[in-house]
Amino acid sequence: MLSIFDNAAKKMPRGAAFAHLVIDEAGKILYANREFVDLARDFTRKKLFIKGVIGKTVKEIFGKETMNTVVGTFLRKKDKRSFSDDFMIGDRLYQVVVEEVVENDQAYYEFFYFPMAETEGYSKQDILQNITYELATQKGFADTDWILTASDEHCKQLITCLINHEHTTLPAGCCPYKLRCKFNPEQGGLQLDRRAYYRTKVFLQGELYLTALKDRPVPPQIEMKKILCQAHDLSIGGIRLSLRVALPAESVVRVVFDEFTCEGTVVWTQKQGEEWLAGIRFLDVDPDQQYSIIRVVTRSRITK
Repeated sequence: MLSIFDNAAKKMPRGAAFAHLVIDEAGKILYANREFVDLARDFTRKKLFIKGVIGKTVKEIFGKETMNTVVGTFLRKKDKRSFSDDFMIGDRLYQVVVEEVVENDQAYYEFFYFPMAETEGYSKQDILQNITYELATQKGFADTDWILTASDEHCKQLITCLINHEHTTLPAGCCPYKLRCKFNPEQGGLQLDRRAYYRTKVFLQGELYLTALKDRPVPPQIEMKKILCQAHDLSIGGIRLSLRVALPAESVVRVVFDEFTCEGTVVWTQKQGEEWLAGIRFLDVDPDQQYSIIRVVTRSRITK
């Protein structure tokens, strides 16, 4: 288990609690939030902006100073395991947590830079709660308001669980927070898995094709029938759509957008006015499809 906070972080406004970076194995930046770009700008003394950072490599951003950065030295390691440690960046102390995310045999690396208190005397009120809330929001969970009333010790555990994408107290029934935590696998209603990874709101017009029912194929004339749909949110693991027809539960569909095409299983449907909402869980997403989805998600976050 990672010890995320040995000292309380200095209180910062929501939305500026920590810096966040995602890179691939080649060092290409797939996602960076405003706080990371601010750190990079202070370090390099360059005029950097989010849109100019996404898609560049770490070396293109930091140049000859790359090996003097946490991310640069990490990329040089042969054994790129998840880790947590304290680093002085500029004149500020940070706890840096690095997580390896492997999807379909392709590795991505997620960096979190948590600012730490440098001297005594800072108010501890709501610090951990705000940072945990922001981390859960970044991970794509919509139901996060309850975190703001969690205890400090509960928040420390929540941060570790969120970063690891799994409940870290085993067995789960022995967790001291099981009756108050919505991420508890036995008592809560939220799942700490990668299906929520980078879920963000989108507006995409596309097409859907019904390819199979729960236990049998569909006739060719049905499989070729185009159903117009609109995507409302998206992650590496799935998508939420609206369309004019109800989809059979556990049926297999193919969704086609300009940006990507994927097959998935219908996991839920809901009537809303004259339309139907549907949740689709993607099946066998290959690296090219995954990269296309990450690009859409990253672009949507930047243009919000």
